[in-house]
Amino acid sequence: MKHNILSGTTNLHPALAFHQEVLSISKWIAIRDEFMEVLSNPYNRITWNEKDKLWRHSREALGKWVLSQVARCKVNDVPGGFFSFIVKPVSNPNGKEDFDKFILKLPSELYNEQLIRDLSLKSDGAHKPVVIGRIKDLLNDFDLYGRCFSAYKSVQEQLVGLNSSTSDIYAPDLRKVSEDNNSRSNYQKRIQGLVAQITAVRPRGSQMRKEYPPCPSASIPWVVWDKLFRSYEVFGPAFDGHYFASFSRDQCFTYRAATAALRYEVGLFTGSLQLCADVALKRHLDFRGYHVIDLCSSPINAYMDFPQMGSFRPKVDSSSGAPAPRLTQEGCLNHDKKVIVPNRFCSAFYDTDSYFGSIGNALNVDSASLYDLCSEVNLPQRPLLLTLDVPYDEDICELLFQKLAKDIQNIAAAKEIKLSVDYLLVIPLWWDVPMLIKKHIFMDDASELPKERGEVTSDKEKFLANIIAEHSAVLNQGYRVTQNWTETLGAATRGVSQTSNQSTDDSWVVFDGVFFGKSYPYFCASTNRPLRGVTMTEVIGLRQPRSSDKGGLLLKEVLHEFYDI
Repeated sequence: MKHNILSGTTNLHPALAFHQEVLSISKWIAIRDEFMEVLSNPYNRITWNEKDKLWRHSREALGKWVLSQVARCKVNDVPGGFFSFIVKPVSNPNGKEDFDKFILKLPSELYNEQLIRDLSLKSDGAHKPVVIGRIKDLLNDFDLYGRCFSAYKSVQEQLVGLNSSTSDIYAPDLRKVSEDNNSRSNYQKRIQGLVAQITAVRPRGSQMRKEYPPCPSASIPWVVWDKLFRSYEVFGPAFDGHYFASFSRDQCFTYRAATAALRYEVGLFTGSLQLCADVALKRHLDFRGYHVIDLCSSPINAYMDFPQMGSFRPKVDSSSGAPAPRLTQEGCLNHDKKVIVPNRFCSAFYDTDSYFGSIGNALNVDSASLYDLCSEVNLPQRPLLLTLDVPYDEDICELLFQKLAKDIQNIAAAKEIKLSVDYLLVIPLWWDVPMLIKKHIFMDDASELPKERGEVTSDKEKFLANIIAEHSAVLNQGYRVTQNWTETLGAATRGVSQTSNQSTDDSWVVFDGVFFGKSYPYFCASTNRPLRGVTMTEVIGLRQPRSSDKGGLLLKEVLHEFYDI
């Protein structure tokens, strides 16, 4: 295959970026439908466990497949929109990459292992090599690379000769749907409150043209649309106003927000991944003086809220007007007014998300540089609390936590600590993460567990070990993919030291909580609803080791305060 240098640009006019997105998603939908037909064909000799849910499972699996490809991109700004994962930077003779020039990837450069595993878990032959072989053959025959390449090429060809002033491009149409509107779709009925419905309006006279097919509308909570607006006001106009002055600020926002909504809600089909970890905890950390940054997020579910004193189990006799108790001298109270301020975050899609605060893929971001990247929303400069709310994606877990382990090792090797960075990990209870600290157990009914002066007894430890073993059993099912982030991260957080100063605590881990039953509160940004009982969850607090003279917050004390330990 001839790999010509691509001339596409990432800095498309908002109107052309939206047009490109609609064309791309329309072709991706066609690929998904064809994939579903292949999966359901009895001639492939694969029996699926839940045939009635195969439609949803296949779309979610392909959405995760796209995220796996994007996560492996080494640069944020890549031309091509939705199908940007099909290209890569050109390598120069000196071995360095030229991030202004791109070529097509080879088929072998795409990552299919997790997709094979996801499909195997939905089959009735997860442990049978013959079934795994059939799934591999199915994917080879289907040729996702070839289909995505053809779609990418077709979209880029359709963009040639177009400009933002032409009437021959798609345009977004925004409609506010009230909660009592009888015309709300089944999906819209799941959304609490007003709904922002974004429809791609086809160019006039194009209804019968194959290159301009109809595109499904995207529906998000109106509060999310308003959140996008406030974020864009901070992060978007500087670029759009400079390069695309012919469009008003409102026009630019509408096109940018519509593009992002279509990418996530129609293209990726990621509604189930738009979960937020306990928002009350993030508010509490914010209140206590941290600046909270999400490293695995999107413009839809990224943390953007006001600082507020909180508690995992609100006390009945607590008063909202009561003064917040003081922590140790290292603690820092944040007395800012309850004003929701747009925030920075890391996400997979820089091309659509940067206008709303994204600084790109967390795998390409140096944690120490975040102070500079977040400077306009972190004044005065407060210590960073980086959160990893990891979704149901084993591959993304492996990539992110291996990166975190390397960051920890780099900090350990540094001669001097200039700025502190702490972490909060929120993960499904699928892994046994070897942290050198006793786990706190949270349940709907704590009376089921033996108590002994608030410490974990041997009975509790046996109970916990059995539960973790039961839930981690899924990792041994289906097609096995090599993943060892738990051991790597566990080792990185133990015995780390920057200096020989005896007052420095060498261990990173300061908190490890396990939440059973319906005890952990998630929030689904796609439906604007709180969710409990989603999955058993583990919360791990990591504090960068530093001597007392380096300052910063005592993460352990703040977390213990919130969880009333």
